[in-house]
Amino acid sequence: MAKTKKISATDAGKALKRLLSKAKNAENPFPGVTDATQVLIQSFLIWEWNGARASSTWSRMAEDVTDLNELRVTVVDDYLEYFGGGCPRAEERADRLRATLRGVFHREHSTDLSGPAGGPKKEFREYLDSLEGMTPFVAARTALISAGSHAVPIDERTLRLLVKSGVIDPDATVESASQTMSRLVTAANGLDSHLALQMLSEKERATPVMDLPGTVPEEPKPKKAKAASVKKKTTSKASPAKPAAKKASSKKVAAKKQATKKSTVKKSAAKKATKKSTVKKSAAKKATKKTTKKTTKKTTVKKSAAKKATAKKAPAKKSVTKKSSAKKTAKKTTKKSTKK
Repeated sequence: MAKTKKISATDAGKALKRLLSKAKNAENPFPGVTDATQVLIQSFLIWEWNGARASSTWSRMAEDVTDLNELRVTVVDDYLEYFGGGCPRAEERADRLRATLRGVFHREHSTDLSGPAGGPKKEFREYLDSLEGMTPFVAARTALISAGSHAVPIDERTLRLLVKSGVIDPDATVESASQTMSRLVTAANGLDSHLALQMLSEKERATPVMDLPGTVPEEPKPKKAKAASVKKKTTSKASPAKPAAKKASSKKVAAKKQATKKSTVKKSAAKKATKKSTVKKSAAKKATKKTTKKTTKKTTVKKSAAKKATAKKAPAKKSVTKKSSAKKTAKKTTKKSTKK
C-alpha cells in the first residue's frame, strides 16, 4: 500500500492561514472569566459541544449552586438536567467533570486552583494533565485562558476540521495535533486561533476521514438519489392511462356499492317508520278504549246518583198525604160542631 504524503510545515501554515481567514468576529462564549476553576468547568462544557449551549448550561449551574465545591458532589442526573437535551457525551462529560473536581479537592483540600495556576506555566499544565478525568482539550484551554500558557485546544471536532482543511495529517491524534498547532500558532495568537477554530468547527460540518474514538461519521446527503426520485415521480405521472381506467372502474363499483347501501338504509328507515306508525295507531286505540271506559263509568255513576235522589224525594209525598188527611179530619170536626 502506498503511504500518504505527510503535510509539510509550510503547507500546513498556508492551509491554516486560509482556514482562519474564514472566521470573522469570533467571540468567547465566556467573556471576562479568568478564574482557573471556572475556566476548567467551562472548558468541560464546551468540549465537543456548542459554545452557546455551553454558556447557557453554565448560567443554570451558577444560579443553582452557591459554591463551586457543590459540583464536586453533584450526582450525574443533576448534571444531565443542567446539560439539557441534545448534549453529546452527556454522561461521560458529567463523570469526567466530577472526577477532575474530586482530584483537585484531594490535592488542594478545596476546588480552588488559584495556587497552581499562579505557579510556573509548565508545571501547571503538567498538574492539569495528571488529573483524573482530564482531556487534552480541557487542560490546554484551562492553561491558555487562566494562566496564559502557549497552547491551542484541540478536540475531535476541531481535529476533523483541520484534517479536512489540509492542516493536519489524516493519521494524527488529538495529542499530536495539539503539539503541531502549538508550533504553527504563536503564543500571542493562541486565544484568537482557538476562538476562530471553535466557531468554524461549529459552523462547518466536517466529515471525518478517520475513525476517532467516540465519534460517529457524518455521511453527506446523496444528491443523485433526489434526482432519481424526481425522475421516478415524473415517469409515474407520464405513464399510460390504464391504471387510471382501473381506478375509474373501481370508483364506479364503489359508487354502485354505496348506492345499494343507501337504498337498503332507506328501506330499513321506511320499515322503521311503518312500525312507528302502527305503534302509534295501537296507542291511539288504547287511548280511545280508556276514554270510552271512563265515560261509561261516569254515566253509570250519574244514573245511580239520580236514583238515589228520587229515593230521597219519596218521603216528601208521604208528608203531603199526611197534610191532606189532617185537612180532612179538620173538616169533619167543623161539621160536627155546626150540627151541635
